Amino acid sequence: MTTASEKKARLINLENSLKQKVGSGGIPAHLIQEAQQYIEGNPIEFKDEGSKVILDIQKLLEEFETAPQAQRPVLLEKLIERVMLLKASGTMFHYELVSMIADVLLDFLETVKTVNPDVLEIIDAHNEIISMAFSREMKGSGGKEGVALSRELFKACARYYEKHEN
Repeated sequence: MTTASEKKARLINLENSLKQKVGSGGIPAHLIQEAQQYIEGNPIEFKDEGSKVILDIQKLLEEFETAPQAQRPVLLEKLIERVMLLKASGTMFHYELVSMIADVLLDFLETVKTVNPDVLEIIDAHNEIISMAFSREMKGSGGKEGVALSRELFKACARYYEKHEN
């Protein structure tokens, strides 16, 4: 009988097909620097694009009110996609508050089982906060006011969970 201390470990080298396809090494530093400079000097004004996404979300909210129950999961997926877009883009364009608010809503939407009037009200509050961030050009975290707005949306979601079983 051999004990664990008597057995020798063996190293198994597996073929790394992905590495063979793309090669090894990193991205040259000058390319990373150029990309960062492009992002910082990007002429696209995110608040205009973000406002269009908010309008899309508003239209989806209106569709929810008349949509048959069978169509609601599809609408919810579309809604989640729009919120993900805001979350992903906000920080990149220096609107961290937009990303924070969208993150709160995204977490909420991924846990709700049915879309009822209370859910629609929370989504509407999300839209109002982000619209305010764009109209006031609240870049960064939005300071104390931005953090407070994010916290209040989170509290609204918590109240929803207390009221509705999920």
